[in-house]
Amino acid sequence: MPELFGILRVLVDRIENKIKFLILGSASPHIIKDVSETLAGRAEFIELAGFNYIETGGDRNHITSLWLRGSFPRFYLSDSLEDSLPWHKNIGKRQVKAPKIYFRDVGILHSLLAITDMNSLMVNPRLGASWEGFALEQALQILQPADVYFWAT
Repeated sequence: MPELFGILRVLVDRIENKIKFLILGSASPHIIKDVSETLAGRAEFIELAGFNYIETGGDRNHITSLWLRGSFPRFYLSDSLEDSLPWHKNIGKRQVKAPKIYFRDVGILHSLLAITDMNSLMVNPRLGASWEGFALEQALQILQPADVYFWAT
């Protein structure tokens, strides 16, 4: 809702106003930079990720579950794998050709590929992509680098 930024600017800039706003949602920094009202100096964007390997206990059972289910709390903490799968309908009809997609949470990838256990993951042709995405996301969460780039040859 780009129109919200103009309203917030007016409210935040009032001298007598000591109110702070917490706005939750999904907004890519690339999208935000194109909004005419940037709220420069008035806003902070915080990127939230799912659990990382260290936060889940750091043993083999936890890493297996983290890799298979994904790191978002609802998926990782669910009582069963069936409860952890995202709800979707006709997802194949909405897919379009696009640049390489990097799933920040491999649980979403596994759900889309109908991977329900480690055995089906180990024989899936997307095993390498799954592990690459999982390992990269864990490294990004733990190391928290300022910038990350992908280079393909």
